[in-house]
Formats: sequence, structure tokens, C-alpha cells
Amino acid sequence: MQTEQRYIWTERVVLFISAFLCILLFVQDRSLLLDSLNVARNIGERSFVALINPLNYEQSAPLLFLWISKLITSFLGISQYTLRILPLIAGISSLFLFTQISKKLLRSPFYILALFWFGTHQLVTRYSTEYKQYMVDVFATLLIIWVVLKIKEINKENLWKLTLGGVILIWLSMPSMFVLISAMIYLALVQHQRKKPISPILLSTIIIGISFLVNYWIMLSPTIGSEHMQNFHNGFFLQGNIFNLDSVSHDFGLIVGQARMLVGKSGLAIGAVLLSIIISIVISVKQKNYELILILLPIVGAFAASLLAKYSILERLMLFSLPLSILLVMVGVEYVYRKASMQKAYFPKVVLGIITLGLLVGFYEKQSFKYIFEPFEHEDNRSSLLYISDHPEKGREIICSQHALPAYDYYTQYDFNYKEMKVGSSIMTDYNTDLTALALAKLDHSEKIWILANHYQEEDIEKLISNLDNKAIIENSYRAKSSVAIIISKKVSPQRGEE
Repeated sequence: MQTEQRYIWTERVVLFISAFLCILLFVQDRSLLLDSLNVARNIGERSFVALINPLNYEQSAPLLFLWISKLITSFLGISQYTLRILPLIAGISSLFLFTQISKKLLRSPFYILALFWFGTHQLVTRYSTEYKQYMVDVFATLLIIWVVLKIKEINKENLWKLTLGGVILIWLSMPSMFVLISAMIYLALVQHQRKKPISPILLSTIIIGISFLVNYWIMLSPTIGSEHMQNFHNGFFLQGNIFNLDSVSHDFGLIVGQARMLVGKSGLAIGAVLLSIIISIVISVKQKNYELILILLPIVGAFAASLLAKYSILERLMLFSLPLSILLVMVGVEYVYRKASMQKAYFPKVVLGIITLGLLVGFYEKQSFKYIFEPFEHEDNRSSLLYISDHPEKGREIICSQHALPAYDYYTQYDFNYKEMKVGSSIMTDYNTDLTALALAKLDHSEKIWILANHYQEEDIEKLISNLDNKAIIENSYRAKSSVAIIISKKVSPQRGEE
């Protein structure tokens, strides 16, 4: 009894720490990323009805995610904080859902270890405070699995509630379809095992399928079929050609990438993850553990869709599989631990030691505690613009690189904390624009001009500064992470008499 009470208190402490890390990154109020800025621009520009149409700026997001964002910002205004409210709620809610699911699949203390891993994982804390739909995907995934595992008796009332929830979740989360299909297969197997009819489950599946087809026709098809999306995600589609060495290598790299999502780049950590998952699958099949379907099949479904070039195996798009992968690993770890405890043989103990060491290495690489001491910042699209606003030459025109325009538009037009900033008008560019040549041409008609470049690598910033320094006078510059603001004036050639 005292042991169980100790686990309960440990669980509460882990939940508190995990929620604290999410809230910490939320209050750090870092700059929005490029994709987040572009989704936010759609929220600011469009009505609820207009959000049904394909988004501008090469973006895609579920309709309910957009509508909830629009509802929040309609009442509270558009800001970095208000945009991040929905992901934060989804992230913290996911912690509680994961706790309940892990309790059903794992014994103490392994469910607490799984919760600690999930709750302090840097992808969880990051995407709980990133204005994109990926943490909502995690929430939807865990909500479906939690509801299904809670069902004791598959009756009409429970099934219709699940069906209604499934119809709605399709519009909130893209990968929820993989989880819902897995849930229906699981329920059908349970019904078959109990020698009860599965026709009500088939009917529910058909209704959810219709909702998905409507959603696909309205929201997904125009985006998936676009040239930009196909080109961008092409390298993240599984190819499935087992007779071609390059194809096999490509696919293996993507699959190993799912392990890297959990534990980083360490070969020992990746090996520990893959070995644990294999053990988990083998023992679950042997023991006819149908819960494995709920955990494994959504990942398999995403891989199958990737083979059809309909779903990208990109880390953020596969974030929904993170808690599922952690559960698979911990099921394997628990099994190996119990074998090592019961047997005198050294082999299980050696395997357990290797797995434990690998997972500890991976946990250290992917933990979020470092953000307590150093705020997380993937790229800073805001500071350079604020520097221009605070500079005496703030009224000059700004040549915005292709990826700087979203920040300029969002912060000067929509975010109520920044839209009063005083900056000059923007000059639009595209991917093919030579910023140096354009700046020099503009200097023929202007004494000075700003160049704002965002989403740049360090070497790109150095190259831009070098080019400008050779052909103009750099009056001042400011560098932030992946961003730079530079004000230049024309370099006057010396007169012959002065040479």
C-alpha cells in the first residue's frame, strides 16, 4: 500500500515537472517560426468560412484547428501567446491521457518511467508551444486510444459516442484516421473473441470513413496534390522498392529516423529502441495482446500512406507516433526486466543493461531540462525587425527576403503587441531575387535602404554581408538566429583627382 502511494505521488511530481516545462517554454514567448507565421497570416486575413479554402503561403492545417484558433484570437486578439494557447492545452492534456494509457499497458514503475520520458521529451515541450497542429495530433491520438481502452462493454451507446467523436476528430487531426482505423480493428477483434457481431463496428467505420472522404476532398486533396507539397515532401515518402538498393537504403533511413525522433543520433540509443520494439511486438503476438494493435497499427498506417505518397514521414508529421513508440519501447523493456529478475542466466541481464544504457543516452540527448537554463530558440524572425523599428533609420524601405516577408506582415499587421512598430514599407522578393543587386538598384533612388533576411543559414548570412560590403557601405547591421537586418548606403567612387 505504501509502495502504491509512493508511485502515485511520483506520478504527480512527474506530471507537474512535465507541465512546468511546457509552461516555461510558453512564457519564454519565442519568435514564431516561418510556417507558424504563415498560418497566422491566414488566420488574420480570413473569415471562418474562408478558412475552408486551401490556405495561402503554401500551408496546410486541419479545419477545426484553424477554426479554434480563429475563435480564440477573435476574443483575445492575435498574438504569439493567444496563437499558442491551443497547442499548450493539447500538450498538457496529452500528459494526463498518456498517464492513463500507460497505466493500462505497463506496471509500476515502468509507466512512470514512460511518462517521465514522454513528458520531458524536447519535442513534446517544443510543439506544445509551437503554433502548428502537431501537438493537437498527439492529443487526438491519445484521446482515441484512451476512450477505446476505457470501453468495458461494446454497446450501441459507447459505439455511437466513439463514432461521433471520430467524425469530429477527422477534422481536427490529419493522422487521427490512422488511429481510428486501428481502434475499429481492435474493437472488431474484441467482439469476435467474445463471439458477438461486428456489424455495428463496421457501420461506425463506414460513417467515419465518409467523414474522412469529405475532409480529404475539401481540405487535403488540394494541398497534397500541389506541386510545392509534392516537391517538399518527396524525400520523406517511402519508396517500397525492395529490389533497388538505393530505395531500400532510403526507406531504412526514414524508418531509423523514427527512432532518432525518440532518442537522437546515438547508434547505441537507436539500437536500444529498435531492439525493445521488436521484443515488444514478439511478446505481444505470442500473448495475443490486442492492445498492440492500438499502439503499432497507426504507425504502420502512416507508413502505408507514405508508400502511396499521401503522407510524409517527416518528424513533425510523425509526432503523433511519439507516445506510441515510447509505449512500445517500454513494453519491451518491462518484459526484459522481468526476465532478468526471474532468471539466473546472464544473457537477459546483459540485454537489459545494453538497452538501459542506450535509452539513458537517448533520454539525455532529447530531454527538455536544458531549456530551464537556456531558452529554446529554433530561429528568431522577430528580433531583426524590432531592431529596425528601434533604429533611427526605421523609416527607410525594407527589402524583405522571400522568408522575411511573413514576419514583416505578421508583426506589422496582426500581432497586437507589435503592429504599432514604426518601420518603412516592404519591398517583396521571390526565391530568385538577388538581394544585393536589388539593393544596389534601389540605392540609385534612395540614400539608404534596409535588407531583412530571415530563415538563413549562418553561411548564407556571411555571404550576403560579404557581397554587400564589397559593393556598398554597411552603415549598421544586427544578427539574430537565422536572421539579419542590414542598412546600407551607396559606395561613392573616388574622383580621379582624389585617387
